[in-house]
Amino acid sequence: MSDAIIISLVSLVSSVLAGFGVKWYELRKKHQLEKKHAEHRDRLHNILVVYRAMEDMISKGYADRAILFMGSNGGARPRVGHPYQVTAVHAVSNHQVAEGIMEKFKVVTVDAQYVELLIRLLDSKDHVYYEDTSVMPEGRLKEIYMGEGIKSALICYLGHSQKELFYCSFSNYDGPVLNKKTKPVLALATDAIRHSFSLYDINN
Repeated sequence: MSDAIIISLVSLVSSVLAGFGVKWYELRKKHQLEKKHAEHRDRLHNILVVYRAMEDMISKGYADRAILFMGSNGGARPRVGHPYQVTAVHAVSNHQVAEGIMEKFKVVTVDAQYVELLIRLLDSKDHVYYEDTSVMPEGRLKEIYMGEGIKSALICYLGHSQKELFYCSFSNYDGPVLNKKTKPVLALATDAIRHSFSLYDINN
């Protein structure tokens, strides 16, 4: 076989392999883009599930106000010497008193009583219920509730990472949040919200 033929065959094989390489790279890139798109869509869908569950509870009269909170130490792990703060991520209310609620809860620095509440949520991974907020321990949270006229509050654990804690509250301006009618419905709504948080790694 002449050198010219060998060179031609090598060139042909190289071209074919290069073509396969380019095609493989394009398919791999397309797959990665589709995967990122699907993941982004799934995360947005999780947000929608959370927001809709909160809105349904308010629009159907199971509570007067619902707030989704995130607790953090400014993006770092909680530690002594640094203020731990909670921020409202989303809020829904059927009461005029709650106007401007997102701004009001933009940054709330917690005190000892509030930290105890957050520890209870973390330990139980369930909820803390205040049927009558007037008999709560004195502290920042009671001060907020008394100032807004909140009579009853259900605070529910949703999920946590090394740096952040997520929880939501359902509260009423008149009468208890939990009764025979609302208890099972709020439990289902909280489970749905909590499930959305469990579907992906909230560390990322």
